Amino acid sequence: MDKDKLQLIKLLADKTKLDKFIAEDEKIRQYLITISKNTKDLVDRLGKLEGVTPKMFDKTNSSVSALENKLTNIANEISANVSKLSSSTLNTSLEVKTINGQTKKMISDFDKSVKSLANELTVIQKVVDDYSSLVMPLDGKNGRGIDRVEVNKKHLIVFYDDGTQDDLGVIVPDVENNPIRRGTQGLAGKGGLDGAKGDDGAAGVGVVIGGTTGQVLAKKTNANYDTEWITTSATGLELGELSTNAYYGDKGKTAYDHSQTAHAPSDAEKNVQADWNQATNTADDYIKNKPTIPTVITDHTALSNIGTTTHSNIDLAIAKFNNDVTLKKEPTGFTDNSAITVTYNPTGRTITLTGTFEGYYRGVKVTALTNGWVSDPHPITLDKTYFLRYNGSAFVFDENVWTFDNLMIAVVQYGTLNKIAIKETHGFMPWESHFNAHYTIGTYKTAGGTLTTGSWSASSTTAANRRPLVDQTTIYDEDLMHEINALTTETYTQKYLVGSGAVRTFVLGAGDILPVTGATPYWNQNNGGTWQQTPMANNDYAAVWLTAIPVTNDAGSQSYRYIWTQPQSVSTTLATIRALTPSDINIGESSSLVSEFVFTVKVIIRMVSNNWTITEVQNLTGNRFNQTGSPQGSYLSIVATDATITGDGTSATPLSVVPFGISRSVSTISTNSNLGNTAKTDYVSFVTGTTTVTLPTAVGNTNRYTIKSITGTTIVACNGAETIDGSATIGIQNEDSVDLISNNTEWKVI
Repeated sequence: MDKDKLQLIKLLADKTKLDKFIAEDEKIRQYLITISKNTKDLVDRLGKLEGVTPKMFDKTNSSVSALENKLTNIANEISANVSKLSSSTLNTSLEVKTINGQTKKMISDFDKSVKSLANELTVIQKVVDDYSSLVMPLDGKNGRGIDRVEVNKKHLIVFYDDGTQDDLGVIVPDVENNPIRRGTQGLAGKGGLDGAKGDDGAAGVGVVIGGTTGQVLAKKTNANYDTEWITTSATGLELGELSTNAYYGDKGKTAYDHSQTAHAPSDAEKNVQADWNQATNTADDYIKNKPTIPTVITDHTALSNIGTTTHSNIDLAIAKFNNDVTLKKEPTGFTDNSAITVTYNPTGRTITLTGTFEGYYRGVKVTALTNGWVSDPHPITLDKTYFLRYNGSAFVFDENVWTFDNLMIAVVQYGTLNKIAIKETHGFMPWESHFNAHYTIGTYKTAGGTLTTGSWSASSTTAANRRPLVDQTTIYDEDLMHEINALTTETYTQKYLVGSGAVRTFVLGAGDILPVTGATPYWNQNNGGTWQQTPMANNDYAAVWLTAIPVTNDAGSQSYRYIWTQPQSVSTTLATIRALTPSDINIGESSSLVSEFVFTVKVIIRMVSNNWTITEVQNLTGNRFNQTGSPQGSYLSIVATDATITGDGTSATPLSVVPFGISRSVSTISTNSNLGNTAKTDYVSFVTGTTTVTLPTAVGNTNRYTIKSITGTTIVACNGAETIDGSATIGIQNEDSVDLISNNTEWKVI
């Protein structure tokens, strides 16, 4: 029965009997389960006794099944009655009384059924108990073992293994006189049913009788069930503000709605804008405990009580601060830049950096640049040059040529057939210094880059003697050192120009250092503005140029580390070809990279008797602004030299150009001194003590002056009325330094 049906019966019938009905219902169900289980267990045990056919238990099992069915029918009948009661509409007291009588009769009928069931269960239990007593003694007694069990005239006789016997006095119906073997001990009996429930107590106090139309039932006292009928006002409730009456509903709703909305606490104050000048201390915008603002002093000389020494120290500190700002402004580049490995992926169009390094943009570390960093792809448009750099807010990979305040990373020439990347991870330095170095120094060779001795021979028409190898080369792109691997195989990358646009063309894996058909070499002729291939004639001389390029480490770019530029002119006079310099070469589309490679060797060839030979080789030195050559080999016997050339052109003492360019003068200064003014000289001065050093005139001076204070304070002064960034002097504190370059009018800190 569900909860709703039970609730209805409790309201309409006698509660005590109903509780008893529910309790007995459950007990009968449990008792039937117990009887059924005991019966089945006993049947199983008796079935194991030899010669016994327990027909009596067939009836027992039938009785149990019948009882179960009968109980189910009773429960169904009660459930139907309850459903009928649940669906009734109770409009009058007569209907209530009628239904109450029906319910009481239903419960009385159930009581009779329970008593009938109890009698039948008692009989079944007696049968179970009798047969249990039949089985239980079969385990022997007094230490004697049981030999057999027989039924004699329906008496159960036990024979023991010592020859004695016992008549158990148990009547076994419907069993023949057959011997019975020992069976297993039966299960313990189940507990009995619970006792009947006691009588109900007296009825409690109910609702008082009486009451008239319009009255309501209310508590009279705090005692349970103590109520009375009372008369309310005409509107149903008496208005008021006490605990015994009601407040206006509309006002109560207004108060409730207000309580549910966001609003300031009752003690909140209005927001106001504080007024520094408010003098009324009771005003909302008055500021309490204002500090006293000190008088602003714009010139420390106005302070009369700090002493002369303090004034002097303040001046020096200001000078040092201004100098530091100038010295330390915006350094850009990489730390340990030569150890960075740069590779280019032409398929993905990306650059990868590996190694231990840090990158800085204008003095701020670029944290994204770490080992394994990979760029975004550059544009896919072919035959373009793309510059990869960091501009302070993002990495940019496009056609716009970078400025020197950018953090340069790499440059890519993305051609239809040729894709080349060049490493540009310059060192950590002020970007202005990089700017100056780019336009005054550029790229230059410091070692190697010559034709490997024994890999070629002069004046030989044998093909193998015209196919030289190249030694490992060390070049610098301003500050960035590149070690370019040697060329160890006779495969060459040729370059020449094509068409009216001087379109550069590369030939990879060529068998000779210039284009050859049979034994005839070709030169790159500019014929009326159009570049073409023209065969050399007998007795023509020409120059093939070897360049070294600081390409990235990927295999594709490495194919272009050494490029052989085809001759662009011929002459029957050797002197004319000897006089050619790299500045005479039209490099075509490579002009955007002119400062990023260097010519290392000039090979002079000659066409003679319809074949060609290497006549002489010149090793080129210097930077891109001024390269000269010195012959390589033993074919010169007498050479007139001056102070700029050494050697006599022999293999023992080959010609060598005396290193030119900028020299360096390093000195330590401890007393007031004037700095030197020798042209093409960088001056480095280490100054100790409180010392003044005076610069030479800035007019016509292209030298660089580096001044470092070792101890004390160094004052750098100017010649005459000249200035340093607008100041007559600057101060350098202990362990600080400054670099100065002239703009031909005044000195500038770089």
